[in-house]
Amino acid sequence: MDQAKKKISGGKERMDLIDEVLPHFESFIESREKYIKALEMTIDVLKHENENRGRNNLDIRSSIDELVAMHRLANTISTAMTPEAILSALIDLTRQVIPVIDSNIYLLDSAANRLTPLSALAQARLQEEAQEQLESGIVDWVFSEKKTVIIPDLKSLVVDTPARNFVIVPLFVRNAGIGIYLIHTEKAQQEFSNQDIQLLSILANQAAAGVENWRTYDQLMQLNKELKASEAQMISAARLAAIGELAASIVHEIKNPVQVLMLQLDVMKRGTVIPNADELFRQQVTRLHEITKRLMNFARNVTEEFTITPTDVNKAIIDAVAMVEHEYKLDKIVFQLNLEGQLPLIPGNVSYLQQVFLNLAINARDAMPKGGKLTIETANVELDASFAHDRLSLDPGPYIVLAVSDTGTGMDSKTQERIFEPFFTTKERGKGTGLGLSTAYGVIKQSGGSIWVYSELGRGTTFKVYLPRVDEQSSPEPAAQESEKPLEGTETILVVEDAPAVRALIRATLGAHGYNVLEACSSEEALVVLEKTAESISLVLTDVVMPGMSGRELAKAVKTTHPATKVLYMSGYTDDAVLRHGVLEPGSYFIQKPFRPIDLLRKVRHVADLPALA
Repeated sequence: MDQAKKKISGGKERMDLIDEVLPHFESFIESREKYIKALEMTIDVLKHENENRGRNNLDIRSSIDELVAMHRLANTISTAMTPEAILSALIDLTRQVIPVIDSNIYLLDSAANRLTPLSALAQARLQEEAQEQLESGIVDWVFSEKKTVIIPDLKSLVVDTPARNFVIVPLFVRNAGIGIYLIHTEKAQQEFSNQDIQLLSILANQAAAGVENWRTYDQLMQLNKELKASEAQMISAARLAAIGELAASIVHEIKNPVQVLMLQLDVMKRGTVIPNADELFRQQVTRLHEITKRLMNFARNVTEEFTITPTDVNKAIIDAVAMVEHEYKLDKIVFQLNLEGQLPLIPGNVSYLQQVFLNLAINARDAMPKGGKLTIETANVELDASFAHDRLSLDPGPYIVLAVSDTGTGMDSKTQERIFEPFFTTKERGKGTGLGLSTAYGVIKQSGGSIWVYSELGRGTTFKVYLPRVDEQSSPEPAAQESEKPLEGTETILVVEDAPAVRALIRATLGAHGYNVLEACSSEEALVVLEKTAESISLVLTDVVMPGMSGRELAKAVKTTHPATKVLYMSGYTDDAVLRHGVLEPGSYFIQKPFRPIDLLRKVRHVADLPALA
């Protein structure tokens, strides 16, 4: 019984405890449900935010990629050096911002109140619109406000086409308006965002920088062209001065063989037999030929381009010395040549190299008014880094050195500092141009070399010219042996030459070797001979410069009526001179006067054996 009461009493206590705890438990359950719902809502929000963030990240990555691409193209605009390249890159970028029907940059010509197109590729409609906006004051407004403006294309409203607009973006350089970027687009005005306008303004700024760079580059190229022309004139002036200095020596060199020939002819007229007369005659003619050839090579017109070819230094010096040696002997100056044998070639120009040598030689002669010794030396040298960099501003390595030393008055240090300045001279007024050494300096620098001077008052002066070598195996080739190929022929050749003596001797030379020779004293007469001659004429040998029709004009007529006939030109001018001045076309066959009979026969045989042009 007692036990039953205890059970009842214990059950009641548990019920009371449950009744007491249940509300708290229910409250806890309810709060947990709210918490779970809140968590679910939070998760949903986070998921949504995460999805948006992913989309934004994709948009950001896409925008970054687009900006990088635009930046690269923008750099292309600002660094382009031609109007076409600037505009092409600009249009490519613009199409990434808005659709483009047509576009162009127009540069402002304030004096003429006109907008000039940067490129001629745009349509005339765009040019008309640009000029209308300038005359209406819109261009002045965008300059003053520094803003981009969008203007409806009123003409597109008249026809049945979607509405179109013109976008006018100002171009500024150092806060000054230089022009506009005009774009014709189908994008509606209300669809333009601030970002579109900002991007177009950025592109216009890059284009303005590109235009400024192009203008600067163009000006620099023009200045460089003018500088080259001035340099060519300066070298020509120095060369003429050198020829004037050498005139007496050149005349003397020509007089000797002429004197021999005159005496020989007089003796032969009187019937006196001269031993070895033919050999003596040939020697004097060859001597005249060599003198004339050297003088013509030296006196060639200076072109604006400095032509670099492999050059034999020793041969150039020997030929130049031959032109002046007699004159210097009269001044009691003795030449001493110490030339190293088998020197490698240098990348240079024979005519220019002789110009350098003669300018140095003239300078040395003036320093020895009472006579002396002029020593010319050439040698292979290897420049170490310290000497090459510190004294010559050259890279270390192998060079050819040309040294010109005199025993003259020498120079003090102040004079040595200025000797390469243009127009600086220590000579009396009217006796020097001041261009000789400055010209030599410029030529040497263009050849990739350097010049160094050492002088002591009362002891003399040494100039050393350092010139880069071509390569070790490029040494001068020994003179080729005369070809054993037969020089005779049976072809018919028409000789066109206005000098009767020259024409007669050419006819005799060719006729003696089997050729059938026709002749004409002018191009006009040559055309008549061609028309009346029934036989096939294989070759026309014509002078280049003649009264009336020139040799080139004759050749054109020959090609029209006798396309299989070849043309060989001859002239006292050098081949590069007649080509440079447009007298002959590149690829023409040419022989320079004066020529030896064997040279004429070889050239004629060579041209005659060439296959006929189709």
